Amino acid sequence: MRLPRLAATLAALLVLAAVGASAAAAATVTRTVPGEYVFAYGQRPDAPGNCSAIIFAQWADVPGTIAATANYTSLSNGSWGERSETREAPFDDTYTWVATYTAPPGTHWIAIGKGWSAGPRPNDCSAMSERQRALYRTPVTIELTIQEPPACVAANASIAKLARRTATLQKQLARASGKRKRSLSRKLAGAKRDLARAQAAAGQHCP
Repeated sequence: MRLPRLAATLAALLVLAAVGASAAAAATVTRTVPGEYVFAYGQRPDAPGNCSAIIFAQWADVPGTIAATANYTSLSNGSWGERSETREAPFDDTYTWVATYTAPPGTHWIAIGKGWSAGPRPNDCSAMSERQRALYRTPVTIELTIQEPPACVAANASIAKLARRTATLQKQLARASGKRKRSLSRKLAGAKRDLARAQAAAGQHCP
């Protein structure tokens, strides 16, 4: 009777460990970075009378980013207001609307506004793009959701464990005396060294 019960307990513990590992691997952090507006325009290749003018929020690449929200101020329906647009990776780095637009290497885009024109005469929508500039105010900021790499998750878990150990040893040391105090002092010094190494690892591996 004991063996089936023990097997069930071990299986439950393995499931919990797997869930915990999965949650750790999926850890994310948020970071806000500066952005800028890009006012782009272009013609439809097979119909030079058709064109578009797109406004993008642009930011520099941050490795591990899985989603981003552009926060900006624009004029709409006669009033200024704060607005936002959210995209998941790969964002709007390649964006097709009448013409095709591609973000420069090392950057990402979120489309936040657009216009278009169609007619018999060639038009590249450059004049429209110039008018769009008056409809947007700086600054534009980008809130990033960044996937923490496994090495970062492990380093943070080690920091938390070592910080608890260091705090426990400090309390024990405060109450100790004689040989026990000297022993605890050596253990505390070792724990502090381990904590410093874990913090250095986090600085190296965490975004």
